[in-house]
Amino acid sequence: MASRAHLERLGLRFYLDTNFVGDGSPAAVELRALHDAGWIGLHRTDTVDTELAGDPDVARRTGLLAMSADYVESFGPLILDHSRLDHAVIGNDDDGARLNAVYAVLFPGSNRSDPSTGRASNKLRDAMHVATAIRYGAAEQSVALLDALSEMVVVMIECELLDGDDIEMVCAWLDLDAPMVEDVRAFLDSRLPPDAL
Repeated sequence: MASRAHLERLGLRFYLDTNFVGDGSPAAVELRALHDAGWIGLHRTDTVDTELAGDPDVARRTGLLAMSADYVESFGPLILDHSRLDHAVIGNDDDGARLNAVYAVLFPGSNRSDPSTGRASNKLRDAMHVATAIRYGAAEQSVALLDALSEMVVVMIECELLDGDDIEMVCAWLDLDAPMVEDVRAFLDSRLPPDAL
């Protein structure tokens, strides 16, 4: 049977961190299973392989890089001494502003040019992961989830698989917070006849 990975049926895309590669925890195993079945998408930024390539243990490095190759790679803006030239793009002013903003949120009061902490390189690469994920729309995933969920509920009501009383149950099952439940209801109110709910 052909792989269903990269279908992203739920419209959910997650960018994994370097520590996820090779992680055998139950949560990581479950995320990989959902990815392999085509329900969600797991992607990596170019920074993941940049960090894995620095592992001094050749056998471990080779194995981890082989594992990470299973995930789509999104190229981030080139940062000298932190990016691989063949796995980065030339950034623009927006990319620079985004990286600075992400760094400021992740590490408030920290100066990214000051290497005295010894963690400066790690901090910058953490910010690069997040900024690249945002560059490729990861920040919009909650909006995509809401749209997909709302459409799914509309179809289920129209096909008489759900009625108005079931909406709270579905939202609870999906562990949606109260504002998102209200957004789903508002969307349904705009799409369905008044007597459907």
